[in-house]
Amino acid sequence: MIARFIKQPATRAMVFSLIEAEDLNIKRRPSYVPCLSGGQFKLNQDNSLDLKATFSTHDILGSGWSDIYYLRKLQMEFLKKAQEEVLAQKGEGALTTASKRILDAKPGKLYLNFSRAFIDTNKLFRRPEYRRVKTLPLCKKLISALN
Repeated sequence: MIARFIKQPATRAMVFSLIEAEDLNIKRRPSYVPCLSGGQFKLNQDNSLDLKATFSTHDILGSGWSDIYYLRKLQMEFLKKAQEEVLAQKGEGALTTASKRILDAKPGKLYLNFSRAFIDTNKLFRRPEYRRVKTLPLCKKLISALN
């Protein structure tokens, strides 16, 4: 995928899927599908690299913070590896316009698309002092942080 990105950074075909047919056959429980199903990297005109992630379902409170953290990390590592690859190829000749765009790129926005999102209002936390935490105010805090 990085090789394709280096060759054509402006392409909209930087789509990845995390669901395979076998995932649907090896269900851990009825109607199980991995939550994060896929995404797309897109280099914008201003050289910012956006990541759009699509979820089939999402537990906002249970995994919202970690999903945001790791998706942002994926976005930054993808860009870093592409830039390292361009720099490694630099010794082989002059940089192309596409290569220069990648070297000048920076992380852009992170978009999250949910087919279904839910808040587990009966969520139990492991630590006893958090057992009776009201989850709705925590979710409102998460949503306001995203805006």
